[in-house]
Amino acid sequence: MLFKMLGIERDWDNMNDCLDEKIPHPRQIFVTQSGVLAEKVNEYYTKLSESHAAAKRTAEASAKMASKKQDHQNSGLVDRDEEEFWRGTLPKRYSDLREEHFPLFITFDHLCRLLEADLRDSNKFQLLSPALGDTCTDQGTLANDYMSQRRDCFVSYDIFLKSYWPHFSQALKKNLDPALIFAEFMGIIKGSEQTLQSINGFMDRNAYVNLSHRQQGTFASRRDVVYTLFESYLKLKSERRHWDAADRTHAILLGLKESGVPGQKMDFVYVDEAQDNMLIDALILRTICRRPDGLFWAGDTAQTISVGSSFRFNDLKAFLYRLETTVNTGASIGAPHSFQLTANYRSHGGIVSCAHSVVQLITKFWPHSIDILAEEKGIIDGLKPIFLSGWDQDTVQYEQFLFGSSSSQLEFGAQQCILVRDDVAREKLRAQVGDIGLVLTLYESKGLEFNDVLLYNFFEDSKVDVSQWRVILNALPEEKQIKCPQFDDTRHNGVCRELKFLYVAITRARKNLWLADCSSRAEPIRTLWTSTGLVQHCTASDTQPRIAVSSKPEEWAKTARDLFDNRRYSQAARCYERALLGRERDVAYAYYLREQARETFSDQHTTYNRRSIAFLTAAQAFMRSAAVATIRTENIAYYRNAAECFVEAGDDAKAAEAYGHAEEFTRSAQLYRKAGWFDHAVEVVQSHRSSIAEADAERIIDVAKLHYFKENKLERATNLFPSLDDALQFMDNYDFNVARVNLLESTGRIAEAAELHLNEGRTVEAIRLFIQDSADPDSQRRAEECLLQGLWKQLSFGVHIKPDADISNTPLGELMELSSDMQNNSRFLAPQAQDEISMFQAIATRQLLRLRELAEKFHNVYKDPAATLLCLDHAFDSAPKMNALTHTELTSFLRMFLIYTTELQRILSDIDPSHNPLLQRLFGYHPLAQSENTIAIQSGTFLSSFISENIRKASDHMDPLTLSIWEFTSLFKNAISNRLKERVKTENTACSQAHSLSPCPAFAIFGSCNSNTCYRIHLNGRDLDSDWHHTRIRIIFQQILIYQAVSGIEDRFTVQMQHRFWLEALFNALHPVHHKLGSLSALDLRRFPEAQKGLQIAKHWICDSFYTLSPWSDDSKLFMTIVAETAILGLYFDKTSAQHYINHAPCVASFKERQMLLLRGPADDPRYVVHDLLDSIDGSEKFAISAGVLFIQMVSEKRLTFGIHVMCQLIERLCASFAFAYRFQRFGSLHDLTLMRSWILRLCGDYDAAAAQSTQLLSLFLKPMANILEEVFSGSQGWFAVEQALRASSLYDKRHFDESIQLKEESKLTDTPRYIRGTRTVIFKDGRDIPDLVDRRSTLEAFVPEPDLLPETQVIVQEDMDEPPSVDEEDEGINRNVDAEAAASSVDAGRVNQPPAPPTESEIVAASQIAAFYRRTTSRRKGLPKKGPSEARVRWFLTCRENSQDMGVKYRVLYLGPLPHALACLEGINIHVTALKKKAMSRLVSAQHADLEVVQEQVDRAISITKKTVGLRKLLDPKSQFHRTQSISQLEVNIEQIVKLMSTLHEGVLREWEWDFKIAIKGILQQRKPPAKTPKPELVIDIEEW
Repeated sequence: MLFKMLGIERDWDNMNDCLDEKIPHPRQIFVTQSGVLAEKVNEYYTKLSESHAAAKRTAEASAKMASKKQDHQNSGLVDRDEEEFWRGTLPKRYSDLREEHFPLFITFDHLCRLLEADLRDSNKFQLLSPALGDTCTDQGTLANDYMSQRRDCFVSYDIFLKSYWPHFSQALKKNLDPALIFAEFMGIIKGSEQTLQSINGFMDRNAYVNLSHRQQGTFASRRDVVYTLFESYLKLKSERRHWDAADRTHAILLGLKESGVPGQKMDFVYVDEAQDNMLIDALILRTICRRPDGLFWAGDTAQTISVGSSFRFNDLKAFLYRLETTVNTGASIGAPHSFQLTANYRSHGGIVSCAHSVVQLITKFWPHSIDILAEEKGIIDGLKPIFLSGWDQDTVQYEQFLFGSSSSQLEFGAQQCILVRDDVAREKLRAQVGDIGLVLTLYESKGLEFNDVLLYNFFEDSKVDVSQWRVILNALPEEKQIKCPQFDDTRHNGVCRELKFLYVAITRARKNLWLADCSSRAEPIRTLWTSTGLVQHCTASDTQPRIAVSSKPEEWAKTARDLFDNRRYSQAARCYERALLGRERDVAYAYYLREQARETFSDQHTTYNRRSIAFLTAAQAFMRSAAVATIRTENIAYYRNAAECFVEAGDDAKAAEAYGHAEEFTRSAQLYRKAGWFDHAVEVVQSHRSSIAEADAERIIDVAKLHYFKENKLERATNLFPSLDDALQFMDNYDFNVARVNLLESTGRIAEAAELHLNEGRTVEAIRLFIQDSADPDSQRRAEECLLQGLWKQLSFGVHIKPDADISNTPLGELMELSSDMQNNSRFLAPQAQDEISMFQAIATRQLLRLRELAEKFHNVYKDPAATLLCLDHAFDSAPKMNALTHTELTSFLRMFLIYTTELQRILSDIDPSHNPLLQRLFGYHPLAQSENTIAIQSGTFLSSFISENIRKASDHMDPLTLSIWEFTSLFKNAISNRLKERVKTENTACSQAHSLSPCPAFAIFGSCNSNTCYRIHLNGRDLDSDWHHTRIRIIFQQILIYQAVSGIEDRFTVQMQHRFWLEALFNALHPVHHKLGSLSALDLRRFPEAQKGLQIAKHWICDSFYTLSPWSDDSKLFMTIVAETAILGLYFDKTSAQHYINHAPCVASFKERQMLLLRGPADDPRYVVHDLLDSIDGSEKFAISAGVLFIQMVSEKRLTFGIHVMCQLIERLCASFAFAYRFQRFGSLHDLTLMRSWILRLCGDYDAAAAQSTQLLSLFLKPMANILEEVFSGSQGWFAVEQALRASSLYDKRHFDESIQLKEESKLTDTPRYIRGTRTVIFKDGRDIPDLVDRRSTLEAFVPEPDLLPETQVIVQEDMDEPPSVDEEDEGINRNVDAEAAASSVDAGRVNQPPAPPTESEIVAASQIAAFYRRTTSRRKGLPKKGPSEARVRWFLTCRENSQDMGVKYRVLYLGPLPHALACLEGINIHVTALKKKAMSRLVSAQHADLEVVQEQVDRAISITKKTVGLRKLLDPKSQFHRTQSISQLEVNIEQIVKLMSTLHEGVLREWEWDFKIAIKGILQQRKPPAKTPKPELVIDIEEW
């Protein structure tokens, strides 16, 4: 092979010398399993090449070559394969191989490592062999036989034997050789050609069981058992995440199949010791070779001792042939050519002949297990092997014969070796004879050669019994045949394996071979060899041959180095000890300790501590060796080995230190970081930055930054940044706000530190820093703002301080303390800020009156509704005690309460309270910055108490709780409605019971009250002035306005009852039982500000009350009274509107509402008495007086229940109307008419109608009324006394609530009018001017009571008092003979009895429009999605629609179509990434240093996606200027960015927003297919068809 390689190189050199254009260097690679062999072949090739090139070499090249040779010799006592991998000239990837690397001499394991590095990213490679990824890669371990590598995750035969075989079922593995089982697993079930067709990389049970018995006969009869063991092996290997050589080969093959060969293929591949490979390994080598005839294989199938190998050249040839025919279909492919080397240059003829006899036995009995080989010949003859037997093993003579007596013990030399079967046999021998020399197992001896070899007890320790061994006697010559068992392929298969071991043992000897074995198992082979003259038999009686020879230290040193290079470290250490080389012995022993530690497997039977101790011991041994090493190569290698052992022992810090000594600075820094020694890691990186990959250095520095900031080591952290701003930005990204604040403070950036405190919710700290920054006016302003912001947050709406609570050590207490300090230094505070601080202080100390004062100031001066509402909410927190208030105090209280309810009602009507900054400040909530549709509510606030438990569970009880805008709006309105109803209900109850509203009439009129149970307030009549009267009415209007605030949210029945209650109170106040309690004529609505709005509400209530009145649903006893009161109020406030709605009210117009009791007249044509009542009150009709008389007569006759106070009002109205109409109709003028002022004003309001009233039923009215008045007023004193009393009342009542007025028409005056005491004379020209002359409300003056007034009930009679007129004069002109029935008929005739008037067309249209709008709005609100992607897309669509004007049609389609879906996707991405970042930040707080990289990666990923998402949202926002350009191509580019962002998220997020995502892509990115063309009809050319 070497000469072929050299010849190709020479041809290439010669051709390059002849050609102008250089041709590529041939890529030749020599592959073997042994690193020592590869190195020796490389050395030999180099010598040959040097000799060939000596003539052409320059002096410089010769010097360079000599230097290179010297460097190789100075490499020291190290594992050369490891050094080649770590510090060799080869790259770490196959694809990086260049021309200068060829010809390449490499181990198969190293070649696989190069391929693995390139194929590691292959999906199939990772899938089949996860251990070959990052899980268990041990970069520092390379062995000459990859089947024997002892990596933690690699299953070598030793690991199989020690850690797998004991776990298999004892019944299954009985009488089975673990070596043969492992060979079957690797070579057949996983390593044969059939496995290449399997997905799993191994044969299934059926395929294995059905294998040919001739080709694979080892376990032909027990294949089911073997496969069951194989399944157990697979299961255990999977649990441990281990891998074996077959796994790696299959993974590489799949990677090559998927990705192809990385880099260039080889021109020629030379494979030595091919028998040590699995058959599937050949496919890797063939795949990387460019030429089918470029592969060369060399090996000896008789030496298939490598555990797991089942190799034959015939199988290899057939496999390669089938492979070529498959790849090159149709091409002529010749069978691979083979030839045999029969000359043996190692051993002499005696040993070679003996070995060949073993090959003949294998060929004879098991021809398919080995290639048919010609006889091998030694180039020289030599001594025959000596077979020592015939001793009793228990006698001393046998030991003395072999190894000498105890007094003169033999010692084998450096070139002598004792071969035993296994470790057990070696330990047994050493226990018997001590350390007599080099003792190797058969497996360890492979690849080694010795002058003399003693094969000790090979047959005695065999697991094949003597009866099986005797089968070989069938090979005796015919003339020497003896009785022996017949050959059976299945039964005697184990002998084949034993013979291969025997062949390897024999061929280890160059000069002398001794076989010492006294067991019966040795007899068959000894008999065979003796009969054929191949061995010399020696017994105890024969002359003893000289076995042991002495050796010089130099010889021991040479043997030790050979053993070391072959990784026989324990034996090498013994040899170095005999060579008196203590340092080298310690080095070999350190390597041996490492091998032993690797074999200490960790499972449930072996504690981790035992393995750690083993590696720690090895590490310490390497450290000692490194300390005394003089060659730099050794020093570095030992430190690196120590570091690897420390890593396995779990001591990362010491490993990092050792890697530093080994100049592996990347690993040193990484392990320092892993150990948490960040100072050392940073120092290594900074000191050796040029030796560390930039990515690794940055990774370590970044995680160190994270650690330092996490531990608040600011100085060390900031030193890792190029600038302070970079450090601050880093802290901002990872939310290291405490450290950031400390850094800002330490650098004098006080204001920035304060702002950061504020952003993190540490308001008190922020304020103190702002105050500390006294030189900056902006900081002082911010201190004020932050103080108020903190107070608002702590004492938001509805938050109360418990009376016994100690707030001194709470944030609120600290804020209150700061507020006091800032108030004392008032130059810091603006007036409004001072008042706000006073507000919070008053809240904390529950100064309710002070809160009301501040509320009025905030309302009137500062126009601050939030502060106003907060003050009043606390001021009205407790139930008001209105009975203790005077009427002035009560109206003041109600004025503030009205402000309170008005403000609550205003915020309740806010369409979108979520983004109202005033409400945010007042109620302590805020929208999340990362989501426009999410509102955060702090726990403990007023609104949080209304959050349902379901929402709390859905939010994992997080603080703050987050709600969607729809959820928040619903919650907000519900909370405010509840607060408003609760407060108004309490206040309304208290106000309705307030004494100020209910003065006692008896006490006010007579000065005393005889009732013991009177609940009314006793007020002196002299104190009830106009101010009191107006205040009383104002209170009622205030309460009407207050209750109006809840009329839309309270239940309907309660609202109706309260409306009627307050309308009745208003009626009683406007129409008191006595004029001392006030009079309607004295009412001046201009005197209080609530009148105008209150009057509008009262009108609405009156109208609503009429429409809801019913004699059936309401108390029938009160029905008529309520109708009368309501009608009087309605007609007084707005007569035109009242006439309309009264006539349309169901209780008036509907026949269904009429009770029999309320009907009068004949049964066939009954009349509704309610009409009489309403006509009388209205007074517009001519028969109004008659209707009133008929109503009173009806009430009197049927004894209908009717309020006496209202009855008196009706009677007064009728009396005034009679007098007015009678006077005018009789005399044509109102001259000399004397009436009360209130009567005159009412009647003159509709002068013509009042004058035209019919008085025909006067006689029916006067008599009963006269009797009533006489009893009420004077008993038996007569009408004149009543008149005098009335005049006296007016005389002494200076309050002018009402008064007696005598009208004088100027044209009829003949003299100065006579003065009448108690009566004011009014002279008029035109009757329509009377109201202006009579009304004194514009000229009223404040009333000052006179102390000497006489009792108002006394009748004053003076000398100039008029004489009472005669009865005849009073009754003159009155018709007393009136027919009641005829009068009633005339009244009814004047009234058209019609059904309810239908609504007009305009009313119907208006009602339809209102109803349609209501239904449409309600339906839309119910149908709108409330949360999630649906809500987001609708919201974005509505925003886009608002901004879609002036757009081109094509762009507008995209703008209104897929764009809202794309924006919804961005919103979903942002929500998801924000949650990820929050989770990562939470984990960062508690993360140990080992987890920092993972957390950092999560945070960095979230930050990156967030920045991209925010940027795209700003760019694609419907209001962005980007859309003004209407560039569809740019829109497509941005949508592609969204696609990339979505691809980075897991499927759960994509699934939630999948529909929007698809719509956005389909609408913007996907090109629409042109519509399919309709095929045209074919032309008919056949005339007959036509």
